[in-house]
Amino acid sequence: MMSTNQTLRGFATISYWADDMEAAKAWYSDLLG
Repeated sequence: MMSTNQTLRGFATISYWADDMEAAKAWYSDLLG
């Protein structure tokens, strides 16, 4: 059960990142300069 939970959470993170690519790039740009 635990590994399934972590896998689903990982997919959710990947999906969010892909859907919000522009925001992610802006966030990393601010973070790293």
